[in-house]
Amino acid sequence: MSLSQLKDSQMGAIQHPGHPITQRHQAQLCHTIPIPLLLKGGQSLHDAIIKELSVHNITSAYITLNNAQMDTLRYVIPGDDPKGEHAAWYSDTFHLGAPAQILTAGIHVGRREGKPFMHCHGTWSGVSGKDKGKEERDQVVAGHLLAPESYLAEDIQVDCIAIEGACLDVHYDEETRFPLFSPSTTLSNINKKNALLLTLRPNQDLQTALASIANDYRVETAQILGIGSLIKTCFNDGKQLLTHANEILILNGELKDHQATIQAVSVGIGGEQHQGQLAPGKNAICVTCELLLVF
Repeated sequence: MSLSQLKDSQMGAIQHPGHPITQRHQAQLCHTIPIPLLLKGGQSLHDAIIKELSVHNITSAYITLNNAQMDTLRYVIPGDDPKGEHAAWYSDTFHLGAPAQILTAGIHVGRREGKPFMHCHGTWSGVSGKDKGKEERDQVVAGHLLAPESYLAEDIQVDCIAIEGACLDVHYDEETRFPLFSPSTTLSNINKKNALLLTLRPNQDLQTALASIANDYRVETAQILGIGSLIKTCFNDGKQLLTHANEILILNGELKDHQATIQAVSVGIGGEQHQGQLAPGKNAICVTCELLLVF
């Protein structure tokens, strides 16, 4: 979607501090292989994933994690920037102590300054409260997991989609003034491409953009995986989150007949959350979306 098309859209919009560039997405064709991984308990989720990936010589992946028992879990949700330097920011850190459980999470594994780096959104439950704050009742919450600070209580098997030929690398983004993932090419001996790794820029409808990009690459049917952020997330059941910055995890996504259908969970500023099917044409990207289309 071009900038001129964005101006004509009736979707919500957000003003970032930097100047928007014309190209509103970045994408790289790649090859994917599903590989089950056994993560060892007693260590941070970050270390457990990186150690297991290194055994298989995997540097780029998308991981789905379900029903993980945690000794400790730290996370943030969307917030306003107290310094006013960004259009959106993060809350203070929340802490879940044992027993805590990751119900479901999606994790992009890429690189930052040449070292492994991951970005994780999901849902979890446990006795919660802000750091140095009063504990609250057990509840299900959604947010952005701090993987290096969250520790597995026991071993768990996870679904990993290993990516060859492309990787998400962190670069400073002038438009949003965030360090963000963007896809780059990597060496691969496999010529067959069965996936598209891509990122989307702000102020374009998620599903419309996906369908358009897939059409450009002649992708007719695909599974949609990934995480990102939306403006006032709007669902088909009529529910709409009220805040301008909302994080999402795609629970189930499908591209078919030139249309993208997405089931997602979303959380906004203050912790308001909802899950269901996203309403097409009504969900503008807030900061970024990091996606993997497997076809």
